[in-house]
Amino acid sequence: MDIREYRIKDLLEFTASDEYRRLMTVPVTPHRALSQAKNPRAGENDLALVVAYDKGEPVGYVGAVPDYMFAGNEEFKMAWGSTGWVHPDYKNTGIYVVLLFRAMEFYHNNFALAEVSESAEKVFIKSKKFIQLKNLVSKTIVCRSCMTQVLLNRNRKFKLLFPFFKAADFLFNALMYPVFSYRIKSSGIAKKISAVEIHEFDEESTAFIKKYQEKNLFQRGKEEFDWILQYPWVTESSRKSTEDKKYFFSSSSRLFRLNAFKLYENNNLIAIIILKQRDNHISVPYAFYNESTAKNILQYLFYVLFKNKADKITVFNDDLINELNKVKIVKLYVKTRERKSYITKKFDTLDFNEYSIQSGDGDVVFT
Repeated sequence: MDIREYRIKDLLEFTASDEYRRLMTVPVTPHRALSQAKNPRAGENDLALVVAYDKGEPVGYVGAVPDYMFAGNEEFKMAWGSTGWVHPDYKNTGIYVVLLFRAMEFYHNNFALAEVSESAEKVFIKSKKFIQLKNLVSKTIVCRSCMTQVLLNRNRKFKLLFPFFKAADFLFNALMYPVFSYRIKSSGIAKKISAVEIHEFDEESTAFIKKYQEKNLFQRGKEEFDWILQYPWVTESSRKSTEDKKYFFSSSSRLFRLNAFKLYENNNLIAIIILKQRDNHISVPYAFYNESTAKNILQYLFYVLFKNKADKITVFNDDLINELNKVKIVKLYVKTRERKSYITKKFDTLDFNEYSIQSGDGDVVFT
């Protein structure tokens, strides 16, 4: 078995190579490679990928996204674990742990993981090398019927009933449209709030965000947000490409958008938000605002949901979640979820309760 390390400077050449095109399984996509190469917090010699090969084919890989963490008046160069995969024939061989520890070693154990699956969590706990960084609670509100997609995701056998479920969704949503429309219009939010899309962060945006970054662990600014908006990891496609079939993580989606907005009320800037829409699901990976404006911001988010004909929206910010219990809107279903993140024990002297993170930190905003 051969273990290879790919640095940031290697990724574009690797994804353009004949070797890459011949692989049955690829450990990174060209657009992820390009995004990594443009990461303003990455050096060209930073580690981006560790891959285990057997007979010329990848049998496991672990990715890393270079970043900085700011805590205790110090700045730490670190990385986020991003994508961890092992071929089914090599499960329980310890390959994942070997690759993960190789990546951690490169970053001197300054390593974190933003969204952890149950199986990965068992590995972290067993290794005794990680502590919990911060758990984020989210609420997802379903406002339109999406029975077709839910059932198909659970069992492909429901595909035979696809026309029936699609018709049922259409009929229900058509009947509920006037109710949703009335609630949105009666809030008057379209007149209260004016939104200006941000394509590149300007001085006003940067200065506004800075006011809310003092206790944020990762303090992303203009360079980082411009990078996020301009170099996504997921492309839009109506059907799966050959590349999608070779890659085991998010690569394409029917609809994928990342948009940043300034929100004004009475000509005063009250918030900057980044919205992510993947198919019919909207989420808010970044939101900067004063808690006194949370109600209007939440109402604006429902206005966006209505305008884009999305089915559901997920929010993580405590103030927005609190307002959810009060807002009068069509709620077919509300789901509460806790998202766990981990960081190496090297930082166990820090009290992470004193700091904040945003739900888009790590690589989550990209997928």
